[in-house]
Amino acid sequence: MHSKTCKFIDKAAFTFRTAISDSDFHVQTNQKLWAQTPEDVKTDYGDTYFHAFVDKMLTNLRFSSRKTYMVIDDLYHAVTSTYPYTRYVPGRLIQCLSDMFFIQSNFLQDSFIKSKIAVHCTPFSMRKKKTV
Repeated sequence: MHSKTCKFIDKAAFTFRTAISDSDFHVQTNQKLWAQTPEDVKTDYGDTYFHAFVDKMLTNLRFSSRKTYMVIDDLYHAVTSTYPYTRYVPGRLIQCLSDMFFIQSNFLQDSFIKSKIAVHCTPFSMRKKKTV
């Protein structure tokens, strides 16, 4: 018997959502949890933090797709094919965008990610002194 190893890498799983990802449900749930939050925590974080969190969540949900069959098709191909792909990216648009992103150097990838998510730490590839 010959064992088969499959390594599945999905670069765009965050761009898909199911019915459980309904934005109204999440907004109501977060408002309810924020109302139950102790006053000292609300004071430390502030309403600005909460509203920024909800806005970011809604932005991510707005750009997500309900076409989850693309992910399932990729999983099926990865498990059943004789020669699975090294990398799966569901959807042609995301495939093109990710290909353009991943041919860039690590420095440019890190710079792009840092500019988009406002990380307050410097990625390893951007450090002047390369120590951990």
